[in-house]
Amino acid sequence: MIRFALGRALLDLQELTRRLRAECPWDREQTARTIVPHTLEEAYEVADAAINGDDAKLRDEIGDLLFQSYFLALLLSER
Repeated sequence: MIRFALGRALLDLQELTRRLRAECPWDREQTARTIVPHTLEEAYEVADAAINGDDAKLRDEIGDLLFQSYFLALLLSER
């Protein structure tokens, strides 16, 4: 069932984000302000893949941007 698979994938992403924040020194140092350039970079990579019609790269870059969104949400929830 697609709905279950998507829900499980989002829960896995949430857990990965929390684990990286807790265990990775680089991720622990990040703030909502310092993560902005990385989020923008991922957004530009999504746009580039879409403009160039590279569906495989677009799927990959959307995943990276989704991770950035979850990471930013986690940072905001810590405030």
